[in-house]
Amino acid sequence: LGLSGWVHGAFAVPTSIARMSLKITFTLFGVSVLLPWQCLLSSMEFMDLDSFPGCSWTLLLSPLFNAVSVSTQAIMLFLGEYCTAWKLACFALPPSICLVVVPLICLFPDVGEAEMRSRAALAGCAGLAFFVAGLFQSASCQLAVRL
Repeated sequence: LGLSGWVHGAFAVPTSIARMSLKITFTLFGVSVLLPWQCLLSSMEFMDLDSFPGCSWTLLLSPLFNAVSVSTQAIMLFLGEYCTAWKLACFALPPSICLVVVPLICLFPDVGEAEMRSRAALAGCAGLAFFVAGLFQSASCQLAVRL
């Protein structure tokens, strides 16, 4: 390992470690940007036809998810410099993991009527949009910019 890599602070970072850090950061960035939206896109038709028939779930989810995500990103433009990427990720991941359960539970018809389950699933997805598509993406962007 040569020390011909980047200078980070007062320490020289070896080239191989710098490359690995870039790969990991951009992989996290890609996953945080694309995975939540792709999961929702692939499940929309199933939700409309099978889980929440007649509730217009697809028509409501797409603008809701994007509005919450873009609003969070806009807020983070001003507040992002006060939060480190590590703090954002630690703050965003635990609620995100819990919120994933909400839409999954709503898939079971025994939980209640389709309209009520649809609204609960939309609320869970809005929370996911805030925490994952908003905060975790901001943390990934901060890491990408700093490298």
